[in-house]
Amino acid sequence: MNMKHDLEKNYFEYLAKLVLEATMPDTYQNIQLQDKPDLLTGNNEGIEVTRLFFKNAGKSAGFFNKIKEKNISELDPKSVERFEKLGNKLIYHKGKVAAYMPEAVWVYPELLQRAYREKLLKLQHYKPCAANSLFVFSPVFDYYEERDIMEFAIWAEQESLQYIRRFSIVFVFEYTALYICDMKSAYAKTITLDHDTVTSWCAKAKEFAMR
Repeated sequence: MNMKHDLEKNYFEYLAKLVLEATMPDTYQNIQLQDKPDLLTGNNEGIEVTRLFFKNAGKSAGFFNKIKEKNISELDPKSVERFEKLGNKLIYHKGKVAAYMPEAVWVYPELLQRAYREKLLKLQHYKPCAANSLFVFSPVFDYYEERDIMEFAIWAEQESLQYIRRFSIVFVFEYTALYICDMKSAYAKTITLDHDTVTSWCAKAKEFAMR
């Protein structure tokens, strides 16, 4: 495991800990970082932390960093074509490269399903806990609605029937909101998050990861 991976792992796991402790203090206090699962509560609830990634995210980001702010006339058409074949669409502003849309957002729900399936498989090999939850960091802000999360819960409940160990709760963190999904009842609720508060959590998590 390289240093960058360690830093990112520590950052996101600690951030998940801060989010849960701050938003649900009656349920979550003094969550401990560990491994397999990533977090453990005093009530022996294991919490696995994961992030959603768009396909070819690394290649796309690297290419975009080379061309951002460039004029359209400066771009190599063949390079742009390769970039678009990775599933991206360039966005221009006043004749310059301003941003890009990674992958078609209409396939985005599949990312959450894929991550859930992968973590569910790994969960079968972890040490038993009284309960298991999954904390997911979304790469897109303001994408989900409660309806989307409930639809996911219906799918996930069916997906997990064949397994001994299952996730009872799935948290989806979007920076502006935390979705809490009860897998058994397919019930979802939303906690709206304050921008300044989340920024302070991120700063604390970064400080922790850099130790």
